[in-house]
Amino acid sequence: CSLYFSPEFISDGQEYFAPLKPDQYVEFRTTFFGGNTYRIVACTNVRRGNLVFSVFDTEKNLLFTNANYDNSPYWDFRFASTVTCIIRVNVKSTTFVPGYVMLLIGYKL
Repeated sequence: CSLYFSPEFISDGQEYFAPLKPDQYVEFRTTFFGGNTYRIVACTNVRRGNLVFSVFDTEKNLLFTNANYDNSPYWDFRFASTVTCIIRVNVKSTTFVPGYVMLLIGYKL
């Protein structure tokens, strides 16, 4: 994951790491503070398959999904106001075996 986590971003200090089984997704909850630029990086130890991460508000309204951007492993966000979000991660693959997923979240000063 650190390959996409450039030095201008400072980690939020949280660990977002979970086991993932076929046909399963994991969700992480975090708060993004208004006026800041954030980077979310998603990675997995699974070699085949597309890692999909989607960002929802607390009412489960979809705000972003990397599935619309060729499953990019990272994305930068800027929030106008403070918002709590749910980040859902899953792997799209017909040959997916159990593995692990990890997120890195950081903000830019």
